[in-house]
Amino acid sequence: MSGGGCGACYSAAVNARPDLANRSVPRVTLLIPAALRMHCAGAEVIALDAATVRAALMAAGLRHASLVQHVLTRDGQLRPFVKIFVRSDDVRDHQGLDTPLLDGDRVMIVPSVAGG
Repeated sequence: MSGGGCGACYSAAVNARPDLANRSVPRVTLLIPAALRMHCAGAEVIALDAATVRAALMAAGLRHASLVQHVLTRDGQLRPFVKIFVRSDDVRDHQGLDTPLLDGDRVMIVPSVAGG
C-alpha cells in the first residue's frame, strides 16, 4: 500500500472533480472484510454519508454496534492490529480517524489475522 500524502491525494481529487468540493457530506463505501461480516448481518459493503473516517465508523456503528467494537477501542481509538485504508493510504500515516473523505471514497478495514 502506498505511503503517499493523503493531503495531496485529497487536493488532487478535489481539483480533478470540483463538484466534490461543493458537496456537504460525501457518500462513501465502507468495505467489510470477511472476518467482520458476522458483526454487520453479513454485509460486504456499507454505503453511508461521512466527511471523515471517524464519522464513517460512527455511522456504521449506528446500524452495527458490534462492528465498531471490533475496530475501535473503548476510548474511540483505532485498535492496534486493525488498519484502515482510504485511497490506498493507511490512515495512520495521515490524519488517523480524522482523515477526510471524498464522495465515492472506499474505506477498507483490514484486521490482522492470527494463526500459524
